Amino acid sequence: FFKQKTAYEIRLSLLGSEMCIRDRGRPYVADGIFYSSPTELWNYIHPKVLFVLKQPNSDELLGEDYREYDFETCIREQVWRELLKRLYGIMNTTQSAVPDYTKITERKVLKETFTHYPFAVINIIKDIGAGITSTAELKKYAIENTHFLKEQLDILHPDIIVSVSYTHLRAHETK
Repeated sequence: FFKQKTAYEIRLSLLGSEMCIRDRGRPYVADGIFYSSPTELWNYIHPKVLFVLKQPNSDELLGEDYREYDFETCIREQVWRELLKRLYGIMNTTQSAVPDYTKITERKVLKETFTHYPFAVINIIKDIGAGITSTAELKKYAIENTHFLKEQLDILHPDIIVSVSYTHLRAHETK
């Protein structure tokens, strides 16, 4: 039996699970369910979508809390716009229809997606903002932090996990 947590309980759990990162004494990017999305719906909406990113793209992002980003912050950055497009596609695809991609790029549609569908984001690497990491280094970090990453997955309990890299998003954008 799986007891569903409230959005508040999930926030507290995620904050508690960040202790292993905090204990290192280095700044990191906090992640989880975006607070400006409708977090109270997280337990009731299906599918629950979790985007997994490699790491922050810059050391300048260290110390930030992704969960506090609002729509205006997200719309300015390509990576967040692309995540919102994918979220819209996931939430609006049926067995008989796929959303029109040209509609997905409209600001109004992206804002509706942000405000209607709760979503979560986690980084595999939370405290190094290089933006480019080798697969071997990413794997090493994931193995070292398996317990923490598994704890995040257990707390969020997503239905769909989308693995995304900024390089792939940029390649898609240029096609």
